[in-house]
Amino acid sequence: IETYRDLDSQTPVVVCAVHNSSLLIEMFIDHYTKIGVRHFVFIDNNSDDESVDTIKMKSKGLSVDIWQTDDTFDSFKAMGWKQRMFYLYGVDRWYINLDIDELLVFEGYDKGQSIRDFIVKLEQRSYSGAGSILVDMYSNSPAPDEATGDDILNEYRFFDIDTYDYDDSGDFGRRVFGGPRTRLIGRHPSLQKTPLVY
Repeated sequence: IETYRDLDSQTPVVVCAVHNSSLLIEMFIDHYTKIGVRHFVFIDNNSDDESVDTIKMKSKGLSVDIWQTDDTFDSFKAMGWKQRMFYLYGVDRWYINLDIDELLVFEGYDKGQSIRDFIVKLEQRSYSGAGSILVDMYSNSPAPDEATGDDILNEYRFFDIDTYDYDDSGDFGRRVFGGPRTRLIGRHPSLQKTPLVY
């Protein structure tokens, strides 16, 4: 397979679809550069805010590609867009596949370890991915009208600790349900993800 770009295979590529996400982009890029990411692929879907300009502003010193589509969003199409990026950028590399409002934390993160440190641990155990649970964070007060990324990190620091259920009966292994979306509005989303994959 001929890849689109010759990128360093030792550090992962972040692939993320965005739509009118200018408020979150700066926080997202700051988080991932802090853990050692240097390669970002954004798929912009019809943004009419400052999303693309914000990505460009935050791109200095990084390897950042912006692809654009005017197709109507749905989750299946978004996965198709991302699959296309995985094909273009090639196999034999690690990818971080998350939404713009998702910040990956991992064993050693709180001790200043990088994503590459974590990947080395996975490779030593012959793992080709890392599963995770999506934890919805929330505030105990209304968001400021002019919120910043720092406001989001500081204010949205609460999470449920005892509203989750597990189901081991299906074909997909252990599935996790619950959290504030179940507790408050009766939705039952499956919360497990595989955000880091080789």
